[in-house]
Amino acid sequence: MFSKLEKFLKLVRYFLRKCAVKKRSGSLTNSPQRRTELKRHRGAIKNQDAEYHHLGHAFQRHYFRQPTYCGHCQEFVWGLTSKQGFLCKYCSMACHNGCIEKIFTPCQNSTVAATSANPGSVAINKSFNINIRHKFKITTLKWPTHCRHCGQFIFGLFKQGAVCKECGFTVHKKCIDQVANTCGTNMREISVALAELENKNLLPKTQGDPKVGSSGDTIVPQTTIVKRNKLKVLMKIDNFSYTVVLGKGSFGKVLLARIEGCDGVVAVKAMQKHTVMTNGDVLSTAVEKRMLELAGEHPYLAHLVATLQDDAYLYFVMEYLSGGDLMHWIQKKRVFTREVSTFYAAEIYSGLKFLHKRKIVYRDLKLDNVLLDNEGHCRIADFGMCRENVSENNKCHTFCGTPEYLAPEIIRRDLYTFSVDWWSYGVLVYEMLTGNSPFHGDPVENLYESIQNDDVPYPRKMDPDARDLCKGLFERRPERRLGVKSDLKKHAFFKSIDFDRLENKQIAPPFRPPTISNFNDPSTVDQEFKDLSARVSTVSRDKVEDIDQKVFTNFDTINPRAHEIIRVH
Repeated sequence: MFSKLEKFLKLVRYFLRKCAVKKRSGSLTNSPQRRTELKRHRGAIKNQDAEYHHLGHAFQRHYFRQPTYCGHCQEFVWGLTSKQGFLCKYCSMACHNGCIEKIFTPCQNSTVAATSANPGSVAINKSFNINIRHKFKITTLKWPTHCRHCGQFIFGLFKQGAVCKECGFTVHKKCIDQVANTCGTNMREISVALAELENKNLLPKTQGDPKVGSSGDTIVPQTTIVKRNKLKVLMKIDNFSYTVVLGKGSFGKVLLARIEGCDGVVAVKAMQKHTVMTNGDVLSTAVEKRMLELAGEHPYLAHLVATLQDDAYLYFVMEYLSGGDLMHWIQKKRVFTREVSTFYAAEIYSGLKFLHKRKIVYRDLKLDNVLLDNEGHCRIADFGMCRENVSENNKCHTFCGTPEYLAPEIIRRDLYTFSVDWWSYGVLVYEMLTGNSPFHGDPVENLYESIQNDDVPYPRKMDPDARDLCKGLFERRPERRLGVKSDLKKHAFFKSIDFDRLENKQIAPPFRPPTISNFNDPSTVDQEFKDLSARVSTVSRDKVEDIDQKVFTNFDTINPRAHEIIRVH
C-alpha cells in the first residue's frame, strides 16, 4: 500500500514541477516575438565563506572569540567586529589573511594532495624537505601561554599543555598531532628569505614558469633596458589622469587612464584595500595578480601592464582593449553570424584551454568578460574568480560565478573541476548564435531551477552542428559533458578553423571594431558608465589606518613587456 502511495506522490510532484516550469518559461516556441533582448547580466557572486586550499590545508575565514595568535608568524591576529583571520578546518591552524601563502608545511590532518599551493611554497617544500619531529612532553605551564599552532590560550592549572624538549614549541595537548614536523625551524624567517629569493627570481622553477635559455639567462637588447627603466620611473599613480569609467562592480571601478610621458591609454582597475581585507579577498587578489602575469603568455587573454598601490587602493594597470566586450556587440547586432560565432568561440576555447592546461578553473566566463582588441581578436579578461592547482584530487566547492552561467554542479553544491567552464562556454556560444539566454527565471531561485531542469529551446533555423555543440555542452552530467569527455576543437562546429594558424593569430578576424578617435568618450563604453565620475573615491583616514599594509608588501610589479603595450616618449 505504501509503495503505491509513494508512486502516486512521485507522479504528483513530477506534474507539479512540469506545471511550474511551463508557468515560468511560457511556451518553448522559437518565434521572434518571444525572444528578449540580451541585457547585462547580474554581477558575479561568490560565497564569502569560501575555502582557500594550500598544501592540504583548507582555510576558512573565521571569527576568533578569544585573543588569537597567527600559527605562522606568531603575531597577534587583530580585529573585533569582523572575521579577523583564517582557520584550517582540518588541523585548526590559525593565521592572518596575508600569511596563508607563506606557509610551506603541509596540513597534518588532511587527505588532500599537498600540491594545492602556490609554486614558491611547493618548490621550497620539496627542496628543503623539512621533516624533523618535535619531542613533546606534557608540562605544567606556570605562565599564561598561547598555543603556537591554533593560536589560542592554553587554559588549566596542571599539565595543561605540551612543550617540545628540543625547541620549546608550546601547544595544546589536542594540537600535538596537528603540528608539522618543523622542530628547530623558524617558519617566519624562512618565509622572509623565500620572499627575497622570489623577488630575485632564484626560486626553483615549476610547471608554468616562463622558460629560460639553456644557460638560465636571456639576452636583453640595450634599447629594451632603456625603455623598461623609463617606464619604471613613469609608472607612478600620481602620473595617471583618468578620462572615463569603463566599468563598475562590487570591487570598485575600472577607469580609462593616460600616463604622463607615455603614448596611448591603459585600463586601471582600482580596488579599495579596506574592502579587500574586510571581504577576505586578499588571497583572491593575489591569485588575480598571478593570473594576469600568466596571461601575458597567451594571445587571447588580457595582458597586464603593472600592479601598483597607494595607502588606500590597489591598482591593476592593464592594456586597454578598445573593441568593447561581446555583450556590447550582441546588443547592437542582436545575433552574430555563424562565421563570427565560430571564430570567437575558437579564440575563447584557445584561451580557456590554456588556463585548464595549467590547472586553473576560470569560473566566470560570460559575454561581458570577453573583450575585443583593436584588430577584432578576443581577449578573456577579469580573473578574479579563478582557482589554481585544480585536479581530481583537489576539486573546487565554492559557490561562485554569474547566475545565468552557473553549471548545475555548482548549484547542487557538488565538488567540481573544469567542467563548469565548459557549461558557461555553452551558454556563451548559445547567446552568440541566438541572441537569447538558454535559461530564464526571476528571482534567481527560479533561474537555478531552470538551469537544473528545463529543456533548452533551439531555433528551427539553427545550424545542426551548432545545435549539436550546445547539446554536448549542456550535458548536466559533468563527466559526460563536451570538453570533458572529448576535445572540443574536433567537433564539426569548428571544421572551418585551422587551430594551428588561429593560435599564432594568422587568421584575420571577420569583424574589426571602429577605431576610437576620442578617448574621452569611447563609443564602446555603455552610457551608464560614462555618466559616472572618472575618479577614485576618497577613503576615510580611519579606514586607511585600519589597513595592515604588510599584507600588500609584494603587490607592486611591472610587466617586463609593458613597453610593448604602452610606448614611452
